[in-house]
Amino acid sequence: MADQYHLLGLGPAASVIIGIELAEPGHRVLVRGLYDLHLRRPFEMVFTRCREVHLEYLSDEPQPEHEVETPLIGIFLGEGGHRSPAIITTNTFELSILYEEF
Repeated sequence: MADQYHLLGLGPAASVIIGIELAEPGHRVLVRGLYDLHLRRPFEMVFTRCREVHLEYLSDEPQPEHEVETPLIGIFLGEGGHRSPAIITTNTFELSILYEEF
């Protein structure tokens, strides 16, 4: 798992996800985050030519209409070319993306 963070240029400090944007329904997914809660260094993950996008909320509580910071628990970038999905897990949701390019 630590290797996945290094691929993103992130280190051992905590990160939060602050937003998800879907463009061209399911074709492009942008995940925005902040690394190191004291420095609040922004980062983005862009997945293109997505075939499948699944967002599962991890609680039954109503979801807010606006963006909320949620701690990043884990990330697996999978493999492009639609071989295996990227999986992003937070306290609030789990996002799975089968993509062509990252």
